[in-house]
Amino acid sequence: RALAARREVKEIISGVMASPVADRRNIVADLVRSSQDDEAFTTDEVMDTVMTLLLAGKLTTSEALPGIFAELSQRPAWARRIAQEDLDFQNIERDSAALRFVLEVMRLRNPAGAYRRVCDPPAYLDLGEHGRIPPGCPFAVLLQGTLKDMGAEFDPDRWTPEVVRSTSSLIFGGNQPHSCVGRNLALLELQLFARVLCREYDFKALDPQLLMTSNNPIAKSYKDGLRAVISRKSAV
Repeated sequence: RALAARREVKEIISGVMASPVADRRNIVADLVRSSQDDEAFTTDEVMDTVMTLLLAGKLTTSEALPGIFAELSQRPAWARRIAQEDLDFQNIERDSAALRFVLEVMRLRNPAGAYRRVCDPPAYLDLGEHGRIPPGCPFAVLLQGTLKDMGAEFDPDRWTPEVVRSTSSLIFGGNQPHSCVGRNLALLELQLFARVLCREYDFKALDPQLLMTSNNPIAKSYKDGLRAVISRKSAV
């Protein structure tokens, strides 16, 4: 099934590459054009790049959506603020109520709280006064603690433009080369979700308790998958 899905995606991407849209930039088609500095991507390289972006963005988004929904359900004042924002994006990290709210939810329930590495033989990793990691030993760099130390209280307004520039990368695995490749896609999707939800729907999360479950023994999940009541707002 995975190979069949990959072939189907390849056909779609090949079609986009062969038929650029005249009235707007086609990023996929641009990747297969040679530039002054580099050779063009092959079809397989373009497909792998697109697949990586889609999967990384989807995983981050799927982890964050329930938390955003539950927190907005319990904070109507923030929902009203976000409902006033339009659906056009000039800059994904432009200061807004939606951006602040999304980052605060992800700070407290981080989908990428660590990245894992292995100390390559024959070298060891010197941690100074804290010792050394021996060759071949796996280890993880934890980022969640730094985010939690920002405060236990849920406060989206902590995410001023200055804090976004200095700290938001920790939510997505740190700075390059460790940052999640789907970061921008996830931020766009999550802010758009929050704005559409608050502008167009009445909604309520039913019993939004976080519990440990057998399906996810590492982190808490919402009870019963976060049951909710949603209806489209009446036209004024």
